[in-house]
Amino acid sequence: MRGVLLWVGLFATACVLFAPALFLPGATPGAAERRATMVKHFSDLRSKLANLKASNAKARLRRMFAKRRLREQREQREHHETGASAPASNVTNTSNSTHHAGGPMWSMHDVTDMFDILAASATREARHIGLQRGSQWRRQKGPPPRTEEEVTLVGDEPMGMFSLALVSHRTCASLPVEFGGQDNRSSARTLDMCATRCLLSESEPTARKCTHFAWIPKTQECAIYHSCAGKVTYNEQVRLYAKNIIYVREVGEGLCLRYTGPLRLLEHHTCDTTERMQTWLYDSASNAIKLQNDLSQCLDFFLQDTDFGAWPCIDAANHEFVPDHTGKLCLKDDISKCVQNATAEHFYLQLRLPGEGSCFHAGHFDGHTHMIIHRTCEPRREQWWLFELETLSFKHALDGSVCLNWNVEKNGFDIWKCYKTPKQQFQFDQFRLTYCLVHDPRQCLMASETLAATGLQLRAPGDTSCIEFDGTSISRQNCRVTFLKQRWMFESSTMRFRHTQHSTLCLEFEEAANEFSAVTCGPFALQKFHYSIGTDGRKYCIGKDERKCVQEATLGPETVLRLPGGIECLQYEGTRQVLQHVPCDRSFEEQRWVFDLATQMFRYSADTTQCLDYEEEEEAFSAEPCHDNHPGQQFSMHKLGVYCINGREELCVQDASLAFRF
Repeated sequence: MRGVLLWVGLFATACVLFAPALFLPGATPGAAERRATMVKHFSDLRSKLANLKASNAKARLRRMFAKRRLREQREQREHHETGASAPASNVTNTSNSTHHAGGPMWSMHDVTDMFDILAASATREARHIGLQRGSQWRRQKGPPPRTEEEVTLVGDEPMGMFSLALVSHRTCASLPVEFGGQDNRSSARTLDMCATRCLLSESEPTARKCTHFAWIPKTQECAIYHSCAGKVTYNEQVRLYAKNIIYVREVGEGLCLRYTGPLRLLEHHTCDTTERMQTWLYDSASNAIKLQNDLSQCLDFFLQDTDFGAWPCIDAANHEFVPDHTGKLCLKDDISKCVQNATAEHFYLQLRLPGEGSCFHAGHFDGHTHMIIHRTCEPRREQWWLFELETLSFKHALDGSVCLNWNVEKNGFDIWKCYKTPKQQFQFDQFRLTYCLVHDPRQCLMASETLAATGLQLRAPGDTSCIEFDGTSISRQNCRVTFLKQRWMFESSTMRFRHTQHSTLCLEFEEAANEFSAVTCGPFALQKFHYSIGTDGRKYCIGKDERKCVQEATLGPETVLRLPGGIECLQYEGTRQVLQHVPCDRSFEEQRWVFDLATQMFRYSADTTQCLDYEEEEEAFSAEPCHDNHPGQQFSMHKLGVYCINGREELCVQDASLAFRF
């Protein structure tokens, strides 16, 4: 890269030395005319420079300038000896002895103009390779200030959008240009300068892509790369940085958020790593998620629309996202509003049935019917699925032509060739965070995290608190989604629940204490949980003893409810069991409910021991103490957004927001 810079310097110097020969004797054109004339003859100069040797180019440049200074000094002495005043400027052409006494002297500003024409970095590059005279001839110390435009475009701390990948004598292998590769090397005395070039490369007219950059401290050089699939040895120590690129999706959803314009809500679209409108950068310095194609636009949460959109970063109110313990990025001021990074390997979701601890597992399709296998959630391609918005189907990672299919005869899911059929089409229910068949909303799936290692939150049937292990003992605590000490991984091969943080300990039922405990995992009967479905939902029990069961503590997001066709929402005032009908307002805690997917009950958000019920005498909905086996409190989805009491299709409630997108 140094050789490239020196060629640029040699090229500019040639302009200084050869340009006077382009003008007629005695003519004194203006600066604009000189520049236009030089541009016209650049092709001729390039062919002349091609015949020169690149070796010792910097030394040759210095010798050229030294000879020029000697000539000027000699001419000044001659004028002084003859008593004449020295001309204001004097340029001698080494290739032509014609002297232009009236022509202006070539200054550093002229050299800078040439660098501008050559699309170089002007003054910084000119100083770096030694094109300034006098005390500024030596390389300057200290970082040069970044331009106001650069600061405006990338911010005060551009390094916040990068992570250090390695420090070694290795750097990214350059790909051929025809395959999208590049090794664009230039000088850069600071990391910020190098990071800025990588960030701004996306906005250049040529639309160069930069995912990594390498900074060589010793030579103060910078190289930007299209990708970094391979590494090569380099003769100097390199600091290699990678962009904090993310592809954002909402929690539990298989689609990515796509930028549609400033001050507008984001679209939910099939994830595509090649699309610029889906590519975001996480800035750890400002905790902002910025659009890579326009760093002035940030991901924001629109309170009025209760949805994510794009807002200018300079005055965004809800744009600070911080990572939580489960790998999500949540609003700093409201950790219930989160998005997830759908990175390249995380585009694929793992699917499972609500309340079940095993993931859908499918092998290669051979043309025959193969029902889905339920196995321990592991980072395997056999368990990865991609949701495609255009077809509303889940495509298998092993074969994009194979989709998840509902087998009517066997009343379960299998895999089959993708074709346009309702048996392969799903709708996302934001209310329950599930994907349900379009033609049968009773058949639903949950999207689990790829490389799922967080496990399930467990509770005893009829209990609203979660089973928590703090490293010493088991306790029942309020369920918190971010608490890893409440998470348990189910192993389908051993039928054990293994603690997420303490992987050598498993859940076991102690007969003497009539309670669960965490002990060393082993082939013990009291650690084996059998899957079953009862009136209180899907659960796991020791043997067939209903007293020794656990089930997933599945609570959906808070929502407000109304009667189908009604305009007012149900409100629980706490003193009266019968619910009141009042104007809808999500900010009122008395109107918020959460749906417990495991038990199919609506729980009062402020007190999850109270559930939605129907009071026959009052002919109105009410709030009653929760009973998992009470059919009058169990609701099933009649159609998307409408939930009816089991067996009573005339008694229904509806999500008041009904913000379903597809």
